[in-house]
Amino acid sequence: MLSNKILTTSSLDKNFFKKIKNKKVVLCHGVFDMIHIGHLNHFEESKKFGEILIVSITQDEFVNKGPNRPVFNILQRAKLISGLKVVDYVVVNNKATAENVINIIKPDYYIKGNDYKDNTKDVTKNIKKEAQAVKKIGGKIKYTISKKIDSSKILDTFDFIFSEDQKKLITKIRKIFNFETYKKFLLDSEKLKVLVIGDLIIDNYVTCEPLSKSGKGTFLTFKKGEEKSFLGGSGFIANQLANFSKNVDLVSIISNSKKDFKFILKKTHKNIKFYPFLNKDSITIKKTRYIENVDFNKLIGIYELDNSYINSQLESKIINFINKKKDFYDLIVISDFGHGIITKKLIKIINKTKALKTINSQLNSSNRGGKGIYKFNKADFATMNLTELTSDYGTILKDKEILNLAKQLKKKVNLKNIVITRGKSGSIMLNEKNNVVTCPAFAKNRIDKIGAGDALFALFSLCKASKLDNHVSLFLSSLAAGYTVERFGNDQPMNRDNLNKILSHII
Repeated sequence: MLSNKILTTSSLDKNFFKKIKNKKVVLCHGVFDMIHIGHLNHFEESKKFGEILIVSITQDEFVNKGPNRPVFNILQRAKLISGLKVVDYVVVNNKATAENVINIIKPDYYIKGNDYKDNTKDVTKNIKKEAQAVKKIGGKIKYTISKKIDSSKILDTFDFIFSEDQKKLITKIRKIFNFETYKKFLLDSEKLKVLVIGDLIIDNYVTCEPLSKSGKGTFLTFKKGEEKSFLGGSGFIANQLANFSKNVDLVSIISNSKKDFKFILKKTHKNIKFYPFLNKDSITIKKTRYIENVDFNKLIGIYELDNSYINSQLESKIINFINKKKDFYDLIVISDFGHGIITKKLIKIINKTKALKTINSQLNSSNRGGKGIYKFNKADFATMNLTELTSDYGTILKDKEILNLAKQLKKKVNLKNIVITRGKSGSIMLNEKNNVVTCPAFAKNRIDKIGAGDALFALFSLCKASKLDNHVSLFLSSLAAGYTVERFGNDQPMNRDNLNKILSHII
């Protein structure tokens, strides 16, 4: 049974505020993934500022300390901290920062460790926001003087975080990649002029609560819950790229529905210029997935789509657009989900541009039997899921057989580089000389794998265009995939601040 000292932001009711009324309230906030003597010293020193010590803890989904974190889930962390005599209440925070807790509780003092005193070192900029929130409610921010003990370093030392494969790769990355190299990548990617062209998808998620077998037939019944919509396909890829590049053009085909157009504009990043080509005879691709509301297991998918190729008139309009800007782009990213926009003529025109060209060609339940990646004949880089690569084979293939298939595909499609993604087994890359580069997966809590491959593809495209080392490129891209798969839906691809924070705990 959990302690009655543990609360959530939604359970802070009149009785709670009655208990703390007319008392000096002190608030500490953090992840507290591994409680140690440094935390205890911090809490004891903080308590001296007031009479009631409240510790708010970051919910699992908002912990951004790198792969495989948090090691201990929110209930474990909350239970441990509530067991400390010095702590009066523990509040589970359902937001990424402490701003909402500050606004709700209105503490007299908000306390941080002395390592946060210099706000310029905070890569997330969250401390500055929290300090402003404290000032607004009339409180004061104070910093303890206790010596900092780094939980991440302790966890790293005791091998709690990384697998053997992950540690081996990180050791290699630390030798060839530092923050100077990383800063250069950020500057280079920011300046890149990028075109994303391909199938844009609206992903709808509907949560369902299982009821029972129907009394009027042999089928199961569910109670409909919350419905959320995200931008998928080329839209998600463009959003991931726009988190790092300031110049992203998105070209796709949608219906002439004003509702769809408004939704897409609302969901696209401010760095994206959207060029929609309207097709009155078709529909905007929508994929609705009904999912169980506890573990997010997918129950059924209902797709609205048209897999026929676009008509010659639309094809000509898109070709004219690319011809006019053929010397403008540094990187052209092709997102082909097999729904008709990427034609042979279009591929021919794209191949004539000087830009680096990358392909994400996917096999899915609605386009099986299509040519997929085999309709391309030239590219700098492509990604493919292992299932797509081995779809013609009924048996599980060994690593050597997978690599041979990848080499054959590279030669047939005239690819310089290819990355085969393998889910929780990580990814394999064959470079221009057919040298093998491997990377383990970086995700502990896999909630929703949709969008993970697209995130890896998008960031790897940027890395290749920025001429980063292949090992580093695959590592950063795998971090993006891991970040995506640990979140429900694909509404928030990894951004610079997320990556900064992750790398600060690894490199």
